[in-house]
Amino acid sequence: MARFCPWTNPSPQTIHSGRTYDAQNRLRLLLKAKCADKDGDQEVDMKRLILALAFMLVFPIASHATIFAQLALGGGYEAVLLISNKTNSAWTGTVWVMRGYNQEWEGQWAVNGQNFSGMSGVPVALPPKGMVKLRLTGDSTTRAGYLEVSADAGSRDVGVAISYFYEVRVKGVLQDTTGSPASAYGRRFFFAVERSSAIDTGIAWCPSPPYISNLFPMNLTLYDQNGAVARQRSYMFMGHEAQFISQLFTDLPSSFAGHLEIDSQDYIYLEVLRMETNPSGFQLTSTPADNFAP
Repeated sequence: MARFCPWTNPSPQTIHSGRTYDAQNRLRLLLKAKCADKDGDQEVDMKRLILALAFMLVFPIASHATIFAQLALGGGYEAVLLISNKTNSAWTGTVWVMRGYNQEWEGQWAVNGQNFSGMSGVPVALPPKGMVKLRLTGDSTTRAGYLEVSADAGSRDVGVAISYFYEVRVKGVLQDTTGSPASAYGRRFFFAVERSSAIDTGIAWCPSPPYISNLFPMNLTLYDQNGAVARQRSYMFMGHEAQFISQLFTDLPSSFAGHLEIDSQDYIYLEVLRMETNPSGFQLTSTPADNFAP
């Protein structure tokens, strides 16, 4: 039986070198000051500048691209995107399909039956209030990675609404389908986990733009239902990976319920899925992580 989207340990590599983000423009807006010549105004503006710089150190600017930290194609796995233009202007952007640390997708893949093998992204052009449905398929081998939807220059990432879901087919027959929201972004995450003979919790993480290859540690702390620390471990972030809680903690009891906290040295995207097996196959359910630290 197919498991939750297999993964591979990537070798760090940076591609899409031509991609740019509007962080500098947003920084200029954030740091904009009056700089007036009136008495006292310069002191106020300096305080605003210092405050803005301090804010930037705590909350660094990130691309507003929409990221889905888990994508599986091939071997019966398919993905569907519904992208709707909310604006009264034309919208253009790109759907990027990646693996590892911003590496090109391996194997054959197609969108709506058109072969995109060897390419990193699919251009999308929408008329005002328009919508497009994209079905992503692979070959006979299941491969995992992540997906990004970003706007081109002149369009805005927030100008579109995106629906994303997976489909799993066995011998061409639909076995399971589950929708997934955009992945949580941050350095600290909290989410419930469960493991039994029929249930496991799947976790996927991926890097965030602008994809500067950088390996860094993450601390994983697993709590039981009483709030006691059940397991702890460090894990080196090397790009996209997807694993079950039973794989991250191999000595976990066969029956366990609690919650996991992930503390990452750098910002990542994270997605959580619950898998429950049954006599006819399995069911996947999206259980988004909380990225708000109390």
